[in-house]
Amino acid sequence: MEDTKELKVFRKTWRKEVSVSKSWRALAEDELLWCRQCQKHGYYTESSVLDISNWKAVFRESRREEQTLKHNWKNRVGKLQQLQYSIGGVLRAVATCQNLIVAGYSTGYVKLWDISTDDSPDIIIETSHDALGLPDDTASPVQHVAMNPSITAAAFANGTLDVWRTGGSHSPLFTSSSSEPISGVAVAHNKPVVAVATGSRVKKFAGDRSQAWTLTVFDTGSRVSFLEFVDGDARVGVASNATEVVTFGDGQTTQLHALLHQTCTCIATGHGMVACGVTERGYCEQHQVKLFLADQERFLYNLSGHQWDVTCVNLRLSPENCLVSGCRDSKVRLFDLRAGHGPVVTFQGHAAPVSTVQCDEWKIVGGGTDGMLVVWDQRMKAKLWEMHNRHPVRFAQFEKQMLVTAHVPDDAFSDDAEDVEMVALRQNMGCLLVYDFSIEQLRDDLPDVCLSTYREPEGFNYNIGLAMPYGAL
Repeated sequence: MEDTKELKVFRKTWRKEVSVSKSWRALAEDELLWCRQCQKHGYYTESSVLDISNWKAVFRESRREEQTLKHNWKNRVGKLQQLQYSIGGVLRAVATCQNLIVAGYSTGYVKLWDISTDDSPDIIIETSHDALGLPDDTASPVQHVAMNPSITAAAFANGTLDVWRTGGSHSPLFTSSSSEPISGVAVAHNKPVVAVATGSRVKKFAGDRSQAWTLTVFDTGSRVSFLEFVDGDARVGVASNATEVVTFGDGQTTQLHALLHQTCTCIATGHGMVACGVTERGYCEQHQVKLFLADQERFLYNLSGHQWDVTCVNLRLSPENCLVSGCRDSKVRLFDLRAGHGPVVTFQGHAAPVSTVQCDEWKIVGGGTDGMLVVWDQRMKAKLWEMHNRHPVRFAQFEKQMLVTAHVPDDAFSDDAEDVEMVALRQNMGCLLVYDFSIEQLRDDLPDVCLSTYREPEGFNYNIGLAMPYGAL
């Protein structure tokens, strides 16, 4: 169905209530037209026109749900759930993939939650330590966790790596041990490939359908500090040590950037690019983000404007041509890669270094070592709301309706202390929080006058939609 002149005119006037002829009404009810409108706005992109009937109603309902979800995000309306595991000890690491959340604890336990439904059972994943039947008090703390739709990986303080099938068997697919501690773990985004950094070496394990794992070892020359896979390519990864940033793949390593009188503070990949936070030491100290093309291993340009060390960068989960960074100066900066090499907007709201950031088309979520989680509106350049916890925000990731945050203590608290009260013990274990903004928590005992439909309510903390005392009268 080609775009005719009448169809172009209709697209400009379809929102208005006008009297139309039968031919116009037939055009207004055309299934293919509304199917294209749905897919243009990102709804049911994988469905064909014959899969769903009444595309017009589907489009209207999808738009209404999107507006409600955006309103709930802005006003912090939704359901807050804390995922607890009291016998797990101190929370040490968290990762998410779709509706699954995996967490590692100081007692060596690894737990998996499915947040798609409220009645989904919590799963305690069996580690290699449990499979051997060793005593619980000899278990090693979890240091890193990572997951993708295929596999879930956890690294322990004793150098052990366990890998499971995501959402499948609770027993490890394979286990690897190292005499050196593991400094980083990364998984490919869509394939059963995992890489671990031990000392100066990077070990890459690739699985196949027969559950056979192939090991490839890369030596970078000095201790690896950061480890990531290039987005969309399970063969190539990026690692950083004290002297250089390298890519590893096809049995060899290639230098991406030499750190001469410089320090790499963070690494991120996404949209075919590699972003490195770099601090140049010397008489004139500089702090910037260096961008590279991953497939061509070519330098693009520097992103400047930082006043201190760049502590985190998000490229993969950001919109195309956008990059968001967090800095030790407690500020979050948004870059548009089409608008120059400086920040488009700088956001304030933290009192300590920023530890994690993420953005989409209209909002930015940032977490700091001060325990503050802040949400900003990009267009208004203003803070929408904030939440505080006593422990630093080490993980914060959101999708359309879900926000998952992990407040991880700096020091592992001893859960064997007998002179500490249970309340104080739980306060020092950290917490894992899930926000669901698609659910409106309305109290049944509130009168109708307190349930006005104003879009900018004053009392959003209590889900009372009032902009004035008698809004519903």
